[in-house]
Amino acid sequence: MKKKVGFTLIEVIIVLIILSTGIITAVEVIRYGLNFMDKTRKKVIAINLAREGMEWMYNIRDTNFKRWAGLKDKCWLKADPLKDDDGNCSNDPWIQPWSRVITQSNTVDKYWLLTGKTNIALNLKDWINSADNHFALCLTSNWWEACPDTVDNFTKEWRFFREVSVKWLLDKRNNAYLISCSDGDIPGCGDALPKELIFCVNVGYKGRLWGKEQICGSMTNF
Repeated sequence: MKKKVGFTLIEVIIVLIILSTGIITAVEVIRYGLNFMDKTRKKVIAINLAREGMEWMYNIRDTNFKRWAGLKDKCWLKADPLKDDDGNCSNDPWIQPWSRVITQSNTVDKYWLLTGKTNIALNLKDWINSADNHFALCLTSNWWEACPDTVDNFTKEWRFFREVSVKWLLDKRNNAYLISCSDGDIPGCGDALPKELIFCVNVGYKGRLWGKEQICGSMTNF
């Protein structure tokens, strides 16, 4: 009697199921790995953008110290180091508790400033949505900058949004009493007495995946 050689239909189906399961598992592992690497890349970009925002804040203070050596403790809160309306920091826009975005004011000297409070604050409920484009970042010549108001932020690196959220200006003489300053003429603002500014840089990103990063810090006038 001759023995049959080959597979039954059930055996073929079982083999196909096993192969399909293995292929699907491999594809899912690869997809997860690619998504993880992609999100890690975006996370690193977001962290660097937040660190950049921190450095700009310190650069504003340090530039004020340099430009106003004789009045550095009184002028360190100027939002724009290049602005000088009266020669003594009075009536010039100051850093104060409001949501702001840092922009580049001079492409040659690389000075940076805070644009001031906006009419519509960044909606960071999910760290992504923004009612205006003041907080959107555009990649131009390998340099991330605030997008023009009329430009939506579509780039190969997804969307990124950054805000500098100034939290508190503390008078360290009076048990950290909150001060609100718009210029150096307000009592308690334009003087050399010890104060501390606390702020956070928030960066949200969105694409196939989304995430958020926040770095907070403080700086003083002494």
